[in-house]
Amino acid sequence: MEFDKETIIEKFQNSNWLEKAQNCLKTPEELKQLSDKLSGYMNKDGLKDVRNQLTQLLVYLKQLLTKGYYDYKDNTLVLMVAVIIYVVSPIDLMPDFLPAVGFIDDSALVAWLFQKLGDKLTQSVQ
Repeated sequence: MEFDKETIIEKFQNSNWLEKAQNCLKTPEELKQLSDKLSGYMNKDGLKDVRNQLTQLLVYLKQLLTKGYYDYKDNTLVLMVAVIIYVVSPIDLMPDFLPAVGFIDDSALVAWLFQKLGDKLTQSVQ
C-alpha cells in the first residue's frame, strides 16, 4: 500500500476526522485526553521529522484548554484538532504498527497542516 502526500490529504479530508474534531471541541474533557495522548505519542521515532510541529500543536491545544476556547465552528481549530486526532489514532490510513511506513501519513498531514495554516494556527489560540 503506497500513498503520496496528495492522496493522504484527500483521504483525510473525505473522511470523518473533521467530524470527530468538532465533537471533541465540544467537550473540554476530550480535549484534555487528546492533549495527554499527544504528549505521549509525539516522541515516537516515526514522527521525528515533525516533532517541532507536534510540540507546537501540543502548546496550542494546552492554550485552548487553559483559555476555555472550544469553538467547534472555527475551521482552523477543527482542522488542527482533526490532525491531532488522526496522529494519535493507531488505526488510520497507514496503521502505526506497520514497520517503516506507519507514520508516513501522520507526518504528511502535520506538514500539510502547517503549510496550509501557518500563522492562522497561532492567531486562533491567542
